[in-house]
Amino acid sequence: MQEKAVVIGSGIAGKLAAKALSHLFQQVIIVEADQECKEKVPRKRVPQSYHPHVLLKRGEEAIETLFPEIVSQLIEDGSIVTNVTKDLKWHHFGYWKKRFSGELSCFSKAGQCLNGIYKDELKKSNITTRYETKTEQLLVNKHDNTVKESVYVP
Repeated sequence: MQEKAVVIGSGIAGKLAAKALSHLFQQVIIVEADQECKEKVPRKRVPQSYHPHVLLKRGEEAIETLFPEIVSQLIEDGSIVTNVTKDLKWHHFGYWKKRFSGELSCFSKAGQCLNGIYKDELKKSNITTRYETKTEQLLVNKHDNTVKESVYVP
C-alpha cells in the first residue's frame, strides 16, 4: 500500500476519487479552497450546486460500489425516485416520446444529498479534508511523469 494521495477539490468527483483511492493509499488528503460546509446546502464556490441534479441508474450502481448504503440514504435525505419512462416528458428529434411504466428509474434532487452523504462517510475512513486551502503547484518527477508533491497554502 502506498503512503499518500492528494485529491484537489471536494466536489462529488473529488469525493468519489478519494474514496476509490482510499483502498490503495494509507492516507488520502482532499485539498479544498472553500470553507467546510456543515449543512447540506449549496456551496459558494460551486455555482452548479443550485441546479437540479439527476442521478442515472448506471451512476447509482457505480457509486454504490464505493458507498453501499447510498440508495437508502438518498431517499432518507429527500431525493425523489423517478420512473424515467413514465414520469418524464421527453421531446426527442422533434417528437414527444410515448410514456410507459418501465423499469428504468433515477434519483432527482440528488446533488446536495450526495455531497452531504459523502462527507459523512469519508469521515469514517483514512481520508482527511483540508478546507480553506488552495493548491498552488504540483511538483512533477520528470523521470516517470508522476506528481511527487503538491504545494498548497492555507
